[in-house]
Amino acid sequence: MGLYDYFVPKPPVACPACGAMLTGWQGKSGPCGLFEWVQGQRSPVRQLVDDDTAATPAFRDQAVLPAAFELYTTCQGCSIWIEALGSCERDVWNHIDFVNPLEPPGVPDGWMALDTRDRQLMLAELEREIQPGHPLAQHKVIPLLRRRGRDDLLVRTIGVGATLWLVHLTWRAESDPRWPRAESFPNLAAFAESQAD
Repeated sequence: MGLYDYFVPKPPVACPACGAMLTGWQGKSGPCGLFEWVQGQRSPVRQLVDDDTAATPAFRDQAVLPAAFELYTTCQGCSIWIEALGSCERDVWNHIDFVNPLEPPGVPDGWMALDTRDRQLMLAELEREIQPGHPLAQHKVIPLLRRRGRDDLLVRTIGVGATLWLVHLTWRAESDPRWPRAESFPNLAAFAESQAD
C-alpha cells in the first residue's frame, strides 16, 4: 500500500495567505492506501492505484478516518506549505481547520506559531494540567500559538463548532479545575481583537 491518502475538502478551501483555492491535499493519518477521501463521504471514493493492487470494495467500504487527522498541501498560488486539521463525526469527515498558517487575520503581534514538535510538547503539558471538571477536559485540542515571553497558549478544540481558547499554563499538574485559566473565543478575528487592546 501507499504511504499517504488524498483529501478533497467540500467545499474547497482558500489559501489563508493569498486566497487561491487549495488542491492536492495529502495526509498520513488514515489507512495510507492512496485512498481519496471527499469531505462529507464516510468511505473513500476511490483508490488511486492500479487495479491489481487495489483493496477490495468491501475493504474500502469499511475504511474510516480517525476522529481528528492532519492534512497538508502546498498552495499553487503563493507556494507556501499549508497544514490543517480535519475532524470527523460518526466516522464522516465534516470539518477542516487551518493549523499553519492560520486563517485571516493570522498571528497577532507578540505571538508565534508552533511547529509540529512544539505542538506535541504543548499538548503534553496541557494533558498534564487539565483535569476533570476543567472547561477543556472533554475536548480534544490542538495548540496553535504561544505568546512570546509569557505562559499563554492559544489552542483550538477539534470538531464541529470548534472554538479557540486562550490558556494560561501553570507548568504543574493541577487538581483544581479552575486552573489553568482558560478563556474562549468564537474565531481568530475575535481573539486577535482581544489582543489589540
